[in-house]
Amino acid sequence: MQIRFSGLEASIMTTLIVNVTVILIIGQRQTILIINVTAILIIGQRQTILIINVTAILIIGQRQTILIINVTVILIIGPRQTTLIVNVTAILIIGPRQTILIINVTAILIIGQRQTILIINVTVILIIVQRQTILIINVTVILIIGPRQTILIINVTVILIIGQRQTILIINVTAILIIGQRQTILIINVTVCYPDYWSTTDYFDYQRYCYPDYWSTTDYFDYQRYCYPDYWSTTDYFDYQRYCLLS
Repeated sequence: MQIRFSGLEASIMTTLIVNVTVILIIGQRQTILIINVTAILIIGQRQTILIINVTAILIIGQRQTILIINVTVILIIGPRQTTLIVNVTAILIIGPRQTILIINVTAILIIGQRQTILIINVTVILIIVQRQTILIINVTVILIIGPRQTILIINVTVILIIGQRQTILIINVTAILIIGQRQTILIINVTVCYPDYWSTTDYFDYQRYCYPDYWSTTDYFDYQRYCYPDYWSTTDYFDYQRYCLLS
């Protein structure tokens, strides 16, 4: 189904487009339902644009049910312009032995030509199995102001695992602040580890991850080079004098 309305009066135009799509697939072992709704609203010549898209997918099988919902909202105002993008995705998987819920929210705000940009991303993952519950929360905030510019990046990750014999909590907070062209950089990293976790899982080795010995046994980073001058002389990603020192 598609509905379109447009009006023109005194050089002002309003256009509304609505599209609805429904797809139903029924098979021997699964049923699939897909619903998509798109609405586009355009007002004026220089212009306000609003786009809303909603998609819902439902899959029902013998051993699991999957529900996916995606909502996207885009708002653009003016030629020089304010842009707002919001995306929400929710995924729910229900099976015989586990339930998985994933929620992702992304918001992007851009204002002006020289410009303020704000990006917020929140991800929540919940996994429930027979013997343990896993909750992962990740929040990222990026703020960029001006062309010469101030950048603020904050990332917070919380992992909580509750099982029959253990509770694991891992919290990681990273904050990066960059000011000016020549520039001042502040990096704060806080990690909280629950030691019993590391001795009972192969996912990480506590002795290697939380202590300097970890960095000497992996190619991801070399602990001795990471915040010392030798590291920065071997990479173009950042200049040690600008990244680790205040100027």
